[in-house]
Amino acid sequence: MKRIISAFIAFSLIIGCFALWGCSKNSADGYNLVMITDGNPINDGAYNESAWNGVKEYAEEKNMTFRYYQPSLDENGKLSVETIKNYIDLAAEDNAKFVVLPGEAFSVGAYEIAPAYSDINFILVDAFPHAENDETIRFQSNVMCISFDDLEAGFLAGYTSVTDGYTKLGYLGSVGSDNSGNYGAGFVQGAAFAADQKETPVILDYANYDAENLSYDYSFTVKALYKKVSEEKEKTFKVNVVDGIGSGVYTDGENVKITANPAPQGKVFDHWEVKSDTDGVKDRKVNISSKKKPSMNLLVGDCDCTIKAVYSDGEGETEEPQEEKNDNNRLKFNVTVENGTGSGSYATGEKVQIVADAPEDGYMFEKWESIDNQGLKTGISMDNEYCYATEFEMVDRVASVAERMYDNGAQLIFGGGNPVSDSIFTATKSFDYQVWAFGSGTDEASKGNCHASVVNDYGAAVKLALESYQPGGILSANCSNGCIYVTGKSLEKTVKDKKGNEVDNESYDGNYEMIYNALAQNKLNLINMQSGGDVRNTFKSACLTVNYWINE
Repeated sequence: MKRIISAFIAFSLIIGCFALWGCSKNSADGYNLVMITDGNPINDGAYNESAWNGVKEYAEEKNMTFRYYQPSLDENGKLSVETIKNYIDLAAEDNAKFVVLPGEAFSVGAYEIAPAYSDINFILVDAFPHAENDETIRFQSNVMCISFDDLEAGFLAGYTSVTDGYTKLGYLGSVGSDNSGNYGAGFVQGAAFAADQKETPVILDYANYDAENLSYDYSFTVKALYKKVSEEKEKTFKVNVVDGIGSGVYTDGENVKITANPAPQGKVFDHWEVKSDTDGVKDRKVNISSKKKPSMNLLVGDCDCTIKAVYSDGEGETEEPQEEKNDNNRLKFNVTVENGTGSGSYATGEKVQIVADAPEDGYMFEKWESIDNQGLKTGISMDNEYCYATEFEMVDRVASVAERMYDNGAQLIFGGGNPVSDSIFTATKSFDYQVWAFGSGTDEASKGNCHASVVNDYGAAVKLALESYQPGGILSANCSNGCIYVTGKSLEKTVKDKKGNEVDNESYDGNYEMIYNALAQNKLNLINMQSGGDVRNTFKSACLTVNYWINE
């Protein structure tokens, strides 16, 4: 019976996932070209939308049929290998010749799944295939990878920052990361080139956010937010959990984790008792993954319900007392959870589990919000900020380092390659002058203090890869093929107005065109930064001074 229930739930989840389909050019014979999003919508204004634009442009030029799939993420907000396989199965059934996979979320899936589909040509964008928990690149014969040049991207950001008039800069990243290291090395070399070209003194604070000698303010608040049920557009159902966590209002098809409270003294958890609270709907419609496990999943749908943990006599498992770790050398910091549990003092690297309180009648959980001690959004990355029960790994308070840079006089900070780069945008106090951040990866203009962004153009790169597909090969996306650019800068001196007349292009920048062409023609000898390297060895300049905020 357990297998039947599990199989039904798995089938239901797959059906729920498959409901999020999209297509652009229909064909009774299938689709030549398929893209699978990383779980985010196709119009996310970021990587999925960019990649999809390249797919559409290529397919329309070649008169090919094409579509996309938007899979559902698991309860932890992750895209599982099993889910990826389900969608590749669909693409195979659609007779797809090409399948586009945008981003690191597909690295393990491409490694494990692609070899079984030799008739499909895969394109893995901005990532390389690798095994679970092993970053070693494992090239596949039918997977072409697209790799963006971090060094050139950083150079464009550094050069543009100085030519735009900024003389006090900051870079915030991780010396232990090749990706972040090259963004930072490029940024420093670009700033040095522009400073010498303009003969203008420039100061740049370069920080490794993993350095122990940096001072952080770690305290922040995590708050559960709720919204009125009437504001939800999808159908909702009320779940009441007795002697456990998981009570709330959820949308149809949502997968909710339900956990029993610890058993009372002398008792052990026995089973879950389920009851439909909707007239005309039988109790068996309450679809749970297990009646015997104290932690299980509920597939919401069909009815409101009550789920009760039932205990029986017996010796419950007692937790062994945990030895207090010696954290004298590990700085702890306070997390306050509002409208939920999980408050405490945590050290960097520890897992923090938070659970939202059950909502009041007429309301449902919406999402988690994290705010630092100045009332600003933090850079904390949760497993799933839209799940009432989630967790996150405590990270260094990167925003406080950016604030120190601003306090030290920095006018603009770059965080390319930094997994918590949002901190450079949110780190703002009451300054007497405007402070800016330079975005990377996507166009981050929507953030209030973004001066510009250096963009990895997934669309242009995907189109190039489709045009020149090389099984098992790599497409180097860089300035030479127009796959990297800075927002607000143009290489075109003139544009056509609404009447079709040639007019001056206000976005044209001669300095930018000069340096972009030099990079495209490989006329600049940029120096790569290996993990753990010293960025000061990558440049020589009469005008740039680098303050190295890293332990010597």
